[in-house]
Amino acid sequence: MTTTTLEHDYPLPEYPVSVSIEFAPEGRNRLTTFARPILSIPHMILVGPGAWFHRLDSAGLLGAAAYVLAIVNWFAIVVTGKSMISIRDFQLYYQRWRTRALAYMALFVDAYPPFGDAPYPAAIAVIEPGVARDRVTVAARPILVLPHVVILFVLVPAWAVATFPPFGFD
Repeated sequence: MTTTTLEHDYPLPEYPVSVSIEFAPEGRNRLTTFARPILSIPHMILVGPGAWFHRLDSAGLLGAAAYVLAIVNWFAIVVTGKSMISIRDFQLYYQRWRTRALAYMALFVDAYPPFGDAPYPAAIAVIEPGVARDRVTVAARPILVLPHVVILFVLVPAWAVATFPPFGFD
């Protein structure tokens, strides 16, 4: 069997976020794999369901706090040009925990994920930005979202009209 890597076939520029998962398919425990939706409930409450309930993919309790802090951090970047270190640390903490929980829920890793920070076969690494953020481009981002929202405003009702009526008629 031949394996290829994306880096070898398609060289990419350095990206500031990378996710690594040590996948070990041998030695799986069938009972814990079967009971994984039940075993994942505490993580679903804290960091969001993710893998099984992707239509109801909420952020969980920590994710809700991270979203609110993202808005606070946006204002901090617009005013000062720098991200608040404590907010960034919390958001990275949430992302690390969510990465571990999603790897467990998606059956990539057999070991139960730790609560909080601890070594685990699934990890996310984020490179610290070296320079201050440009306040003008950060402030303009909500404006840049408007074309996307307009397109979704048209596509979602079109999808609903095309999808649901065939199921209502006999």
